[in-house]
Amino acid sequence: MTADQYREFSNSEQEQFFMYLDSIEFEIPDHVTEFQTSMLSVDWYYDQRLKERENRPEIAWPVNLSKKEKIICKLKMVQNLLEYLYQSYNVEVENLKIIEMLIKFIKSVISEVYSQDRMSRKDGRIGNFLGIQKDVAKVINAIYTKLIKCFQQKFSV
Repeated sequence: MTADQYREFSNSEQEQFFMYLDSIEFEIPDHVTEFQTSMLSVDWYYDQRLKERENRPEIAWPVNLSKKEKIICKLKMVQNLLEYLYQSYNVEVENLKIIEMLIKFIKSVISEVYSQDRMSRKDGRIGNFLGIQKDVAKVINAIYTKLIKCFQQKFSV
């Protein structure tokens, strides 16, 4: 499901989906014993983005990350945690399909953030990043909270 598909839901369908999402418990399989705990820190993703900037010295980057870059870092964090969870399962489990759907959802939001930037450049509104719509942000926050809790419990962070 993409963010656009989610937005096409009626209010009651969105609420139903959100209640379903709220009922999901992410679990890390028992055989998974190692995890790079720095990936649970959004600062790690910020540092990664700053390192990416170093590879493009021809661009005059501002000192701090932009609002858009910070949002993309947070989305990448959620995406990476979901993908890690997805890859850690070696059998079909109930949550595997929902994890796959949520990965697609997060990727579509990242794509929207980038396309919003391209659209603002076309319109001559460079730097006017509007953020993520509230209904989509609500879903992302719910996913984020559950994922962080799951990983913290498993790896005692």
